[in-house]
Amino acid sequence: MIHKGVIGAVAGGIAVIGIFVFLTNSGMLQRPLEQEGIGKDVVLNLNSVNVVSVDEDSAIIEVSFDAFNPNKRSVVLEAVLYTLYANGVRLATDEIGQRTEGFITGTGRTFTMYGEYSMPLNDKVEVARTEFVESVWSDLQNNNVQWHVTGKFWFTDPVRAGGEERDFDFVV
Repeated sequence: MIHKGVIGAVAGGIAVIGIFVFLTNSGMLQRPLEQEGIGKDVVLNLNSVNVVSVDEDSAIIEVSFDAFNPNKRSVVLEAVLYTLYANGVRLATDEIGQRTEGFITGTGRTFTMYGEYSMPLNDKVEVARTEFVESVWSDLQNNNVQWHVTGKFWFTDPVRAGGEERDFDFVV
């Protein structure tokens, strides 16, 4: 009798261990954050900075970013605020999108980024020819510029409480 009880207990233990190993390897016992891949930061890269046109009074410069959502769930990219420098001279500060205020605010100027999705963000800024940018104006006309772009971007994902703010600094 004891012999059958011991065999039954061992068999039951093996069955429990087998079920535990199966559930662990299948991902069913992972926390929801790990299972969904949520919690990674949005990645922002600078694609290019191009002089579109330059005349005697103003210059138009196009700045192109690429934002990537590495998560499986959607996130909201609220805004990218950047400052543009040409050969060390500050030309402009501009914003793509708009920061949300409060818990639920629809501005119409935010970007929903689907899971594992890359999104191009393009902006054109007009720079007036002033004494502050005069030293780099001929460089802009000849497209002989080292660009430096600094700033911040904000995103919100459904799992984290509140938004996230990240700094960036690119040299081209």
